[in-house]
Amino acid sequence: MIIIGVTGGIGSGKTTFCNYFSKLGIPVIIADEVGHFVLANNYNVRFQIIRYFGASVLTPENKINKNYLADIVFKNKLKLKKLNEIVHSAVIHQVRKKIKSLSLTNKLVLIESAILPKTQLIKYCDFIISIMLDKNIRFERKLKNQFSKEELINRSKNQPKDSEYEQISDFIIINNKSLKDLKNISKFYFELFKKIAKN
Repeated sequence: MIIIGVTGGIGSGKTTFCNYFSKLGIPVIIADEVGHFVLANNYNVRFQIIRYFGASVLTPENKINKNYLADIVFKNKLKLKKLNEIVHSAVIHQVRKKIKSLSLTNKLVLIESAILPKTQLIKYCDFIISIMLDKNIRFERKLKNQFSKEELINRSKNQPKDSEYEQISDFIIINNKSLKDLKNISKFYFELFKKIAKN
């Protein structure tokens, strides 16, 4: 089985790229979703987060408040580092379980992660694609429907630099054009990796 890591900064087009593959039946492991699963279901992770960040991170339903926690850590690099230390090994464990399960019936799998250059997930990837574009365009896209400018700046500051993405990449997609162009590029890579997976 071939594993493709797909990475890039916030608003770069990772999800659109991965969705193209997903619609054609290729499984996509989304690191953020795995992280959310770990926060909700791993007792040890939950205990460590409450011990470090305090009971204020809990909702009235006694669940980890992901939005509140994100607001804390993306404003403080030390706290973000601590959260990653708490969660990282559990996320890796879950991703490995998914890979093992998917390998039984699939020849190609994608892993989507904005911080791939900073994680151990990189060593499970056969190829890495970085999707990049001008930061102003990325911000413009996300400001329309998802984040405030302050949130975008805080999150972006804690993601890898362009040079870090470039350093680990086998392929780089410059996504400065239209959605149609990105879909055409996605189609090209789908056909390419489908052929590689058959060999």
